[in-house]
Amino acid sequence: MHAIQVILRHAAIDADAPGGWPGYAANLCSEADRDDVARFWQRRVTSYAGGERNLAQTLESIASCSRLRVRERGSVGAFLARYGTTAPVR
Repeated sequence: MHAIQVILRHAAIDADAPGGWPGYAANLCSEADRDDVARFWQRRVTSYAGGERNLAQTLESIASCSRLRVRERGSVGAFLARYGTTAPVR
């Protein structure tokens, strides 16, 4: 039995609730994270109302953050260098 089915069977939640669960990953911020989320949820969300849309929005949010991080990395590094510190590398 699929883990999501086990949760739905034993919990008092709406049957379509898992369609919104990809949104919990929306604050991730790298292309690797985006790929992992897509790989994990792609086949699972099709069974739930709104699942595909929620996944698409989550993947868009992760990709947007990742692009912003890449674009601004140099300027953040330059700003921090003026104060004798560096940005953490991720």
